[in-house]
Amino acid sequence: MQKVYNKNIYDFKTYQFQNKAKLVNLGEICKFKKGKKISKKDLTDYGFDCIHYGQLYTKYDKFITNTYSKTKLDKKQLVFSKKYDILLAATGETPRDICKAYCIMADDIAIGNDIIIINTQINSIFLTYYLNYLYKDIAKISQGVTVYHIKIDDLKKLSIKIPSNEIQKSICDFLLLFEKRINLLKRKKEAYEKIKEYLLRHLFPKNNDNKPKLNFGNSLWTYIKLSDYGIAHNGLTGKSKDDFGEGKKYLEYKAILSDEFVDMNMISYVKINNNERQYCLKKNDIIFSISSELPFEVAMASLVPDITDEIYLNSFCYAYTIKDKTKLNPLFLVYYFRSPNMRQKIIKLSQGSTRYNLSKNTILNMNIPITSQDNQKKIVNILKNIDKKITNTRDEIDIITKYKKTIISIIFY
Repeated sequence: MQKVYNKNIYDFKTYQFQNKAKLVNLGEICKFKKGKKISKKDLTDYGFDCIHYGQLYTKYDKFITNTYSKTKLDKKQLVFSKKYDILLAATGETPRDICKAYCIMADDIAIGNDIIIINTQINSIFLTYYLNYLYKDIAKISQGVTVYHIKIDDLKKLSIKIPSNEIQKSICDFLLLFEKRINLLKRKKEAYEKIKEYLLRHLFPKNNDNKPKLNFGNSLWTYIKLSDYGIAHNGLTGKSKDDFGEGKKYLEYKAILSDEFVDMNMISYVKINNNERQYCLKKNDIIFSISSELPFEVAMASLVPDITDEIYLNSFCYAYTIKDKTKLNPLFLVYYFRSPNMRQKIIKLSQGSTRYNLSKNTILNMNIPITSQDNQKKIVNILKNIDKKITNTRDEIDIITKYKKTIISIIFY
């Protein structure tokens, strides 16, 4: 791959330096049109494949192979794209929203309004990469204050350098190797995540059963209350907005949401006097969220890893310290609270309309299933192993993605 990489970069740069890459405006090599209105109520499970304007941001990557929606609108009311057409959003809340290019890899897809359709004479995949590299230039020609728009006439004036068809193809072939590898890793990560979800669902008993579906031999399970096994500590109390911004470190609310281990980098600052009684976090404390705008974030649990600094806790969470870790493994408890069955139970118990809450006492007095310490360790090790695979795969995706971006910046600079 490295040899091919060097050859592609060298050939493309040689064409530029010898003025064999033509400088053209998009209007010289592209035809433009806009889609027609497809509202959300027009989306159905049958009819013509279509792309709604809002879906560009949430559903699609740069190469569109399948659509997520269909429409029953009459064919005469629709505008259809062709295979290898390129899409750009014509309207967005930020300039960046209208700067991403998408290449259609299938024929006859109905395109919604506020989407610009570009049909080009050159390699569409090459132009898609190029336009995405030029997002800052496209942002400069957008107009608006709260909502941004881009005009076709302004896009036509955008200048790009076009090498020969052979060089365009060699660059695309090379970049698509990265896309293929990244997509493969994404599918691998999704497979690991499905395995983890299955394990979380079946390694713990549900509905007060006396054993889970995946049990270790004749392992015995019993139910306990957390109030008997540990102590709960409130987060920050007695603080006003003037106290925040400087002083001692405290853990932000979002630090506990995404992972079984607390993100200790998500730190803010608060004034704390020497005579105040505020709880300072310790290693193996379990952090629970009390309140959230989203019900599935309530009573989310995360474990404090090694900690050397003096760090306090935000007021929307509380810490739980296990008294005897030979009876209750902290990470076992964290995994249990993140299991699908437990999350469903918590969502049903949470209260509120615009903000959801679940009291500390409710959590402390719930029936929690536990097994022997050895089996707790086995469950933790199984889940830690799959977590490691997910993390390693995610890291590999990040590395290859960064490498690809670097190569694109060299090619199209």
